[in-house]
Amino acid sequence: RDGIQAGTTNDAVGLYTHVPYCASICKFCYCYKHLVEKTSTLTTYVDALIDQIDRVAPNVEGIRLNSAYFGGGTPSVLPAEELDRLLGTMKDRFDFTPDHQFNFEGTPNALSRGNRLEVLAKHGVTRLTVGIQSLERGLLDDMNRLQPGAKTVETVIKEARDLGIAHINTDLMVGLPNQTLDQVQRSAEIVLSWRPDVVHVYPFQSTAETVYHREGFRVDEHAEQLRESMLTTCRR
Repeated sequence: RDGIQAGTTNDAVGLYTHVPYCASICKFCYCYKHLVEKTSTLTTYVDALIDQIDRVAPNVEGIRLNSAYFGGGTPSVLPAEELDRLLGTMKDRFDFTPDHQFNFEGTPNALSRGNRLEVLAKHGVTRLTVGIQSLERGLLDDMNRLQPGAKTVETVIKEARDLGIAHINTDLMVGLPNQTLDQVQRSAEIVLSWRPDVVHVYPFQSTAETVYHREGFRVDEHAEQLRESMLTTCRR
């Protein structure tokens, strides 16, 4: 804090908030998270975050933040009323620059329900990252991902834009077990037709933290070559 105020360090200061809860545990995920079993857990977690905000805010008084990022886990698993309470407190306690970037990660399943998009727009989210990964039902079921059909995903992106969220990012994943090149191309073409601002394409890494790794899947030479072909297809 003293260094920033004295001008001796980088004046770019951002706020990161981690929400380590998910509605389901996707087999490809290596991030720290817990399965939500009771909604009261989320209320308790928001209570704890607000308590931490109250403790931290005085230490950054006079410092303007240029970014806020919500990651997880699945931040959009928080109910709309808890999101409203948390984001409202955050904006009240911290001083953000007028042009700050506010990035929020969510799943189509959660964002399509419960007025979450309206709450995000109300509190000034500028960049919404919609984790799609794939639009292939068989793959989604195999990876234990709760995700609606492509039409609902498209509606989420359209509604976010209509509500004034300026930038829409989307995530796709390649190299998943039993995934084919045709499946990757189909999902990519559909997502591109929705004209998101960014499409991030991630190669699946079978790290020890993933369920797929524990089930025995490894990226051997054949899988690696196929994954590279999928990445090349998405770059075209």
